Amino acid sequence: MHKINKMSSEPHVSTQKRGGKWRTVLWGIFICLFLVLVAGTYCWHNRYDILENQVQRKLLTMGMDIDLEIERITGREAVIKNIRLTQGGEVVFQAQEAEFVYQFKQALEGEFARVTVKGARVDIQLDENGNVVKPILPQSSGNTAFEFPEKGIFFENAELMWRAPFGHGNIKVNAEILTLSHWSLRVETQNMALKQGDVELSMNMFADIEKRAGDVYNIIGQITHHDMNTPVLKTDEIKLDYKFDILSQADEHLDVKGWVNIVGRGMQGESASIGNMALKLDIDTRFNTRTRVFLPSKTGWAFLGEDMRMQGAENRLALAQKLTGYQALAMTPIAMYYADDLPQKLSRLLSEFSVKASGVYEMLDDGYRLYIDDDLRVKSVGQVLNVLKVKEPLISYQSDTQTLAINADIEWTGRRGLTLRNMRVVGTSFDGLRFQEFRDFSAKIRTRNAWQKTQNGQVFNLAPFALGVDFSQDGTQRNIVVDGAFDYDGLLPAGMVEGLKFGGVFSVNMENDSFTLGFVASQKIKIESFESVTKWQADNIEFDVMRTRNLINSRNGRHVLNARISQLSGQLISPDEDRHLDVEIESVSLQTVFDNAPQNWGIVMENAQFLSDDFPSKNTVIRSKKSILNVVLSEDEGVLFSSKNAVMSIETQNINIENIAIDIAGNADDFTATYHTQAVAFKNSDLPVLPMSGQARVQAGALTGRAVTNLPQAENTPIDLTFSSVDGRGTAVINIPSILFTPSGLQPQYLVPSLKGKLANVSGEVSAHFNFAFGGGAPIRSYGTMTLNSLDIGTLVGPLTGVSTELKFSSIFPLKTDGMQTAILEGFDPGFPMNNGKIRFEIVPGGVRIAEAVWPVENTDSTLADGRIYIAPLEWRFGNVVNTPIVHIENIDLGTVLSKVGRDKLHATGNITGVLPAKIDGVNVLIQDGYLEINNGGVIQFQTLTTATDIDVQDLKNQGLKALENFTYDSMKVSLNGPLDGRVKLDLDFEGNSPEVWNGQSFKYDVTVEGELANIARKLAKTFDQEAYLKLALENK
Repeated sequence: MHKINKMSSEPHVSTQKRGGKWRTVLWGIFICLFLVLVAGTYCWHNRYDILENQVQRKLLTMGMDIDLEIERITGREAVIKNIRLTQGGEVVFQAQEAEFVYQFKQALEGEFARVTVKGARVDIQLDENGNVVKPILPQSSGNTAFEFPEKGIFFENAELMWRAPFGHGNIKVNAEILTLSHWSLRVETQNMALKQGDVELSMNMFADIEKRAGDVYNIIGQITHHDMNTPVLKTDEIKLDYKFDILSQADEHLDVKGWVNIVGRGMQGESASIGNMALKLDIDTRFNTRTRVFLPSKTGWAFLGEDMRMQGAENRLALAQKLTGYQALAMTPIAMYYADDLPQKLSRLLSEFSVKASGVYEMLDDGYRLYIDDDLRVKSVGQVLNVLKVKEPLISYQSDTQTLAINADIEWTGRRGLTLRNMRVVGTSFDGLRFQEFRDFSAKIRTRNAWQKTQNGQVFNLAPFALGVDFSQDGTQRNIVVDGAFDYDGLLPAGMVEGLKFGGVFSVNMENDSFTLGFVASQKIKIESFESVTKWQADNIEFDVMRTRNLINSRNGRHVLNARISQLSGQLISPDEDRHLDVEIESVSLQTVFDNAPQNWGIVMENAQFLSDDFPSKNTVIRSKKSILNVVLSEDEGVLFSSKNAVMSIETQNINIENIAIDIAGNADDFTATYHTQAVAFKNSDLPVLPMSGQARVQAGALTGRAVTNLPQAENTPIDLTFSSVDGRGTAVINIPSILFTPSGLQPQYLVPSLKGKLANVSGEVSAHFNFAFGGGAPIRSYGTMTLNSLDIGTLVGPLTGVSTELKFSSIFPLKTDGMQTAILEGFDPGFPMNNGKIRFEIVPGGVRIAEAVWPVENTDSTLADGRIYIAPLEWRFGNVVNTPIVHIENIDLGTVLSKVGRDKLHATGNITGVLPAKIDGVNVLIQDGYLEINNGGVIQFQTLTTATDIDVQDLKNQGLKALENFTYDSMKVSLNGPLDGRVKLDLDFEGNSPEVWNGQSFKYDVTVEGELANIARKLAKTFDQEAYLKLALENK
């Protein structure tokens, strides 16, 4: 075989080789065409399987399996249904239908001209940060790069099912993705659920999103929610419309421009609710895609809210009290009566109001600023709060320090209308939306109209005022400073005030529930009128309040007031307006605890002076070095008070009291004063300075009391004074049971200094009883009695004994007896004894009217009628005047006068008459031209020891003495001149004869004596008692 093939070929080698080559080529071509035809026929008939296998191989290279149904395949398109992609046994993608437009060959390589996917569904799982737990798109290998369809990818009615820890939802998507840089899609969702803690939300939304060339995204859409019901927020409806243009920058930033319109209805949170609201935002910002934060930007906004309110009356009031500084105001005098008003007003505003405002929101790296471009208007029933446009941001927030601040000028109308300028509120906020605590508040506050208030029938009026307020807080420490001036009518602690004008700086330092209130006055405090709870009234008061940091101190619920005022002046008026006191006090200290029950006021006054013309009498001056007053205010017992005044002085028209101590205790209707002094001096009187102690009580408007005094050197002889007064009418009774005068003890001149030198060695008893009545607008009415019981009195002219009388007075002030009074004088010895004297007199204002003063003299000569010595009627005047009494001697027998002189050695007859005119000026008594005379003569018989053999005819002295043994005289005269308590000159002149001497020749005697009248009388007695003295007298003459 092999051979045949070899022989037959040898002769034709070249021809055979050429022909076989082409046959082989043609055969090969034929076989290829046939194979192509067979393959093409096979592929066409098995094109579904081939395409499916091709897709499966491609997806297998991506780690996925696919199930699908090919409905139709042509050379240019294919329709696939019921597509399911699984990965790791889990379905990650489903589609009802996918339509591919392609060139067949490119389709085998996974390249398509156009892809349309209908009814796709993708399920994804997100983590708590919103990242996909498993990728949605398959991860291709390096040699399976995806070629985007030339004419794009289209999704119709696609669904994205997502689930995350914070919610879940079903998003419907229709998309046209022409290129990766140019596409649009519309997404819709119904009942998308979001969850954060206990809060769950369900909302609907749609959005049209378009991406154009240049990385520009356009988004417009809407989000709505109905019937939200969460622990934090409940709403009937919320709708949010928005539109954004987003430009993606190469530096990982998105520029976002657009607007958002939010409309809400029936929104209710934990602390507030809104009936209807509309918020519009014009946004222009930049977003960092890497850090996922917005960069600083500005957003315009406009807000309209209606039927807004803060929930809960207690919550509203609590917030309002914080915003208005209620805690400090409630403890501040005057402000405490209005402290409730501002919180109540703000609470009413927050109970239902509307808001209209617009402005700019500026986002910062560390917070934000909120500006208004027109007045922000908050309107409620009866009031409007306008927040005025200012340059500063209305609200600002710094996130790094968590500081939220409000700056505003406010006009607040309605009752208690006011304006606030430069108001600034600063506090801590964790979210920049609400205060966790307030740190600082400051404002200048001004009212337009007077604030009036009526409480329990009392009217309060606070005139328009302007003040500055500054509040700061650091941890538990809070400080408030209020600077302003006020004009106030209304209630104060312990009374009502009218026309109170004051100004200064109040500072309140608070820590936890404690605070301290300080005050620095900027002007003198003035009060037109103040009526205390005791109904006493104070008018025209002025004083300075001394600077203090501790005016009110509150610790552990106790509010302690400590105030010190100086240079206090004013006028006090009694409830019945019959007593007036002008007051001047150098300093007053006040202390009380407001919260104690009862409330105690401690008051210390230093260097006080009270002037009055009607309390208790004209020209009254009361001075107190230091007074300590304690006042207790009790709901049950009213006002209780006690006062200690260690050193006081009281001066009236009639008395002057130095160093009196007075203690007062009781209440407004019943109080008692206890007093003690060693020095009560009576003006325009010779009365001594007396000690006095006693007690007075005022009960139900009635005054009763008792005082006790004693005279000098008569400490055991008290003088009682009792008194009473009702409705300005009263009585007083002075009772002097007994005053004992002794020569070695009490003397009248101790009581009446003007008697000094005129009286001596007084002994006896005096008692008195005086009654006084006053009030009713009439002068003081008085009467009484005084009893003199057997007084012995030594006088300049001789001793008085047995002076007795009972005097009745119709008036004590001025002193006036009840008509004529009679006094009996048992004895009077001006040199010769006189008995049974009688004086009839009447004491009248300014003096004594003496009607009769007579001493009867029983003459020893029975042939003569009795004589008398008397004072001519006169009116004796008190004071700095000269009185001129005249003493008359009438029909007194000389023998009677000399009966007790000379020890029966001297006998004489003669009828004496005479006049002794006196001039009395104070304690000086002067006798001028006084005389005694015997005109009808008489006989003198003096027994001497001289005998006739002893007498020398030339011895005139002895002859004169001898003549007096039986001497008949024709007349006798005695002249007196000089001061009664000084050297008085007495001239004795008489002439006669004795039949036994010188045959009855006449003798003339002229004797002159000078000395004190009492000594002269004693000397005369001795002269006629002892012969030697008479001889000496005759010898001297």
